[in-house]
Formats: sequence, C-alpha cells, structure tokens
Amino acid sequence: MSTLSDLVYSQGLSDDADVEWLHRLAGDGQLLADLAFADIVIWVPTADDSFVAIAHARPSGAATLFYRDIVGDRVRPQWRTQVRDAHRTREIVDSASPDWFEETPTRVRAVPIVRAQDGGSVSIGVLTRHTNLGEARTPSRQQITFNDCADELFGMISSGDFPDLSAPTAPRRGAPRASDGLIRLDVDGIVTFASPNALSAFNRLGFDDELEGEPLVEVTTRIIPEKRQFDESLPLVVTGRAPWRSDVEARGVTVSLRTIPLRDRGTRIGAI
Repeated sequence: MSTLSDLVYSQGLSDDADVEWLHRLAGDGQLLADLAFADIVIWVPTADDSFVAIAHARPSGAATLFYRDIVGDRVRPQWRTQVRDAHRTREIVDSASPDWFEETPTRVRAVPIVRAQDGGSVSIGVLTRHTNLGEARTPSRQQITFNDCADELFGMISSGDFPDLSAPTAPRRGAPRASDGLIRLDVDGIVTFASPNALSAFNRLGFDDELEGEPLVEVTTRIIPEKRQFDESLPLVVTGRAPWRSDVEARGVTVSLRTIPLRDRGTRIGAI
C-alpha cells in the first residue's frame, strides 16, 4: 500500500508543509472518527479535477461503512461535487439528502482542509465524515457531547486552526483515546462534561466526587501528593491552554492526559 506521502506527492502536491499538515491531521483521524461516530476519509485533489483518498479511519464505537480499504481510490461520483465545492469555497458542505452507500443510508459532510501560512491560508484537501444513518437511535448525552466536539474540530480544520503545529508530533507517555475518557472544559478550565470512563480514571487517582462544575486544575492539585514532582507542562494541560500531553500520578496509578484547545476563528473557547 502506498504511504500517505507517496499518494500526496503522486498528485502533484510537492509542498512539504502541506504533507506535514496532512500527516498530522491523519494522525488524529481515529480521534475524529470516534468523536463523530463515523468514518473519516481525507482526500487530496488530482490533476484532472478529481480527488483521491490518502487516509481513512473507522470509528471504534460504531459500524464502519467501508469494509474494504479505500485509501488510493478516487472519490465516488456521488461525492465528487460536494467534495469539490468544499475545496473551492473553503466552506463545510453537508449533503442535502441521505446518501446511499451499498444499500445503507448515510449522511456525508465535506470539510475543507485549510493550512495556515504567512499572510493567509490555502485549501490543500478535503475531509469527509460518513455517518451511518441505519444505526440511528436516540443519542445519549455522551454521544451528543462527542458529536459537538467533533463539529468544533471540523470547524477548526476549515479555518486552519487544527491540527496545531505546536503539539508534539509523537505520543508522550501514551496516546489516550476518546473512549478512554473525555473531559470538556470551558474557557475558564471548568469541567462541563466528563464521560464515565474519565470519571472512573480520576476515581482511581483518589478523586471521589463529581468532576462536572469543578476546575480541573484544582481537582488535579488535590490529587497529587504533597512534595511529589510533576511534569511542568501539567498546569497548562489541565487548564486546556496548551495542546500537549502530561501525566498525573497518585495512589500508584498513572493517568495520561492529552489536551486539545478548542478555538472559534482563532479565539480559544475551551478544550477537550
């Protein structure tokens, strides 16, 4: 199978900055798929006004639509106009009606992949979300929150705010997933949502109360034993201000935390 770089370069995209941006975005494809409960595909334009898939992530908490690997395939005719419009307009384009894929009703969202650069930005590809409507059911509060976080990240992708080039390129002490536990912070670092697995992780560290409504930095401060050294990046991680990873250690348990600051057109509005 061709690597992402090979596929990108074969389509005439020779800018190393574009390739690095796409690599970083593809590295978070699993996170996006799990938050959106949908398949995520990344496309780049071809010389003949089409698009080719360079990355694909399947959701871990929902059924995949694509049982066969589509990396290297050209965009299907029923998606081409939607993907092209998103790329040209730099606007998110939703399908007007359910799209049928192998007898399964789906909803498709096309998100332009915009890379920030000095003095402006450029659209370098398109990300598509393929949601299986055949599994539709009354969503739980967790699913609603996950979808909201996915939508916020899609908005950041279309405005050039995600991925964040200041984030580490490789996992530091573990790579936590959305299913391991997700916490949503507001702009002041207050917990507005904590999934059951996130709450369980903090319970094992010694926090026995509810996380929601609490400043995460104060919760973490109470957990860490006195005189225990901790990662200097931890305060920035638990306040949601830096896109880094850090560890919390207590009671012989180590929990890895990763923060993604959320932004609306460059303005920080919270974090996950």
